[in-house]
Parts: sequence; C-alpha cells; structure tokens
Amino acid sequence: MKPLIIISPDERPSSDGRPYYYLKRSYSLALTRAGAVPVMAADPGSYEAYAEFADGLVLTDGVMFISPGRYGSAVDPKTGFTPFDYPVSPARDARELCLLKAFIDAKKPVLGIGRGMCLINALFGGTLRPSGSDGHPENLTHIMTADGTYAEKLWDRGLEGVVCCRDSIKDLGKGLYASAFDGSGSILGLGHEDLPVIGVMWHPEPLGTDLIMYSDNKEPGHAAPASKEETEAMRARAVTKEPDPSAPSDRGLEEGPADPLFSHFARLCAERSLHG
Repeated sequence: MKPLIIISPDERPSSDGRPYYYLKRSYSLALTRAGAVPVMAADPGSYEAYAEFADGLVLTDGVMFISPGRYGSAVDPKTGFTPFDYPVSPARDARELCLLKAFIDAKKPVLGIGRGMCLINALFGGTLRPSGSDGHPENLTHIMTADGTYAEKLWDRGLEGVVCCRDSIKDLGKGLYASAFDGSGSILGLGHEDLPVIGVMWHPEPLGTDLIMYSDNKEPGHAAPASKEETEAMRARAVTKEPDPSAPSDRGLEEGPADPLFSHFARLCAERSLHG
C-alpha cells in the first residue's frame, strides 16, 4: 500500500483580505512520483487525527517567515515584525507546530523544506539567523553533504540546489545534527539522532513544473496570450462530456523522475506504516 503523507500548506491573503491555503503543485507531484499519496492538511484542529491516520508529514516553505519569538529572538509586539521588517504568520506557526509535535509524538517521519526545516530546528530548541543577517541567496548553490549521513547516501559528496529560505540555522536544536552545508559552512540540511526527522534548505521538488503553462509560450513561466483557435478549443473541452486525450493535464508530469530525497522519505513512511 502506498504511504499517505500530509502536506502542510502556506497561508496567503486574498485581494479582499481573507486568508486562504496555498500549496504549490510541485510538492504533491514530488510525492506522487515517489510513490506516495499526498493529502493537504486543511483543518488546523485535526492535527492529532492527521498524525494518527497518515504515515508522514511534509512541512513546506512559504512567503511568511517564522515568528522570531519561536526561537527566542526579539519581535515588535505592535507590528508583529522583526527589526528587519519581514512578514510573519503566528497562525501558521501555531498550526504547524501542533502538526509537528503530533507527528513527533507518534514517532512518524517528518520532512521540512526551507521554512519547514527552520520550524523543526526551532521546536527542538535551536535558533535562526533572521532575514537580513547572513541570509542565503535564492539561487543555485553548491551543497556539500556530511559524512555518514542520509544526505551522503543520497547525493554522495554533494549536489546543486536552489536554496529557498533567507533564514539560516544559527544553533542546532537538541538531538539534531547537520547533514549538509554550503561553502561558507552554513547548515543546509539536518536530521535527528533518534527520530525519522529530516530537513533541507533547498527546493528538492520539481520547480520547473510550477512554471509550465498550457500554452505555446516560448519562455517558461510567462503565459503567452491564447490564439483564437486555442480559445475555441478550450471552450469546446469545457463543455464536452467525453474525455479529450489531447486536453492538457498533469498526467504527463506525474511520469517524470522521482527526486532522491522524496523517494527516501516515502520509503521511511512506508516502513513505519508496515511496522506500525
């Protein structure tokens, strides 16, 4: 049976100020390619139920950073901002910390990406360097693995990755170890000594699939205006009752290669599910 893995979404306000959950399809696609069944955690109050029926948890990256108070740093109580004035989400912090604690108590696998890795470190008592002080550039970074860790087994001596969070690890939390670094020695990956908890500061999911537009555009990530013929074809597909094999879908994307990290995590979840 395929492992069922909960994904925690980001939170963003709409144009009228109402909050909504936001989840890039590349996260669920990466888990699908790894042989898992992804499910978004849409109910903040169901964290114990999620930890009971699911086999693992993925904490995603996002636009809202972790409230500095979560790791002992100063925050302006009036604005909710740090001295560097970037947005935080106390609601997301609380929701994900409840999820994280529930899965850790159940001793089930957890994977943190970017913000998710920072939250893992904060929960175990670690600290971060806030945005504006030694943050990682959001570009391709050479990542070196630590000897004897899961990272070395997956990528040997290193890999290239897009670092996704301008926060960085200052002090590791209790029971955590570093599994990957950049050239300056900043920690880009972690694991736990006794629990199936891992994290990375780069994007292992297939980012290119987030940029694919269903049009004949020449530049990935920029939607080209639809022609009259394309518009008519889309209208025809919208009213037909029969499946159209030529209609664009995610089916072809699902058949791409699985990422080593997500495959490793899916195996951890499957093993835990098998052995209880």
